[in-house]
Amino acid sequence: MGNGSANSDSLFVKVDGYKVVLQDLEVIKQIIANLRDAISVLNKVAEVKEKSVSMFMENISRLNEKLSSISTQMPMVEGSPAYENDDSESPRTVISGTVGDLRGELESLKSELSSLQ
Repeated sequence: MGNGSANSDSLFVKVDGYKVVLQDLEVIKQIIANLRDAISVLNKVAEVKEKSVSMFMENISRLNEKLSSISTQMPMVEGSPAYENDDSESPRTVISGTVGDLRGELESLKSELSSLQ
């Protein structure tokens, strides 16, 4: 009768459909594995980024300390913007601004030495 052949056709379709479902499940499992790998890589990138930012901040801090150290050791020249804007009370040597002032002082010392002889 026709029922027997219909059942075997139905069974074949069901098995074929089952294979498609199994293939789809394997594809889904692979996608999930790929996503997990991607998340792992992104976490490592985030760690590297965090370490890099931390190192940048440490280096900026060291550079600021060095700059501050250099600034306190460096004499300031009258009339320079740094001299005008300096509000700190750290001891600094103030240098007269022009070579002309130094020449004038040298000339006056020279005349004083001449008068002592």
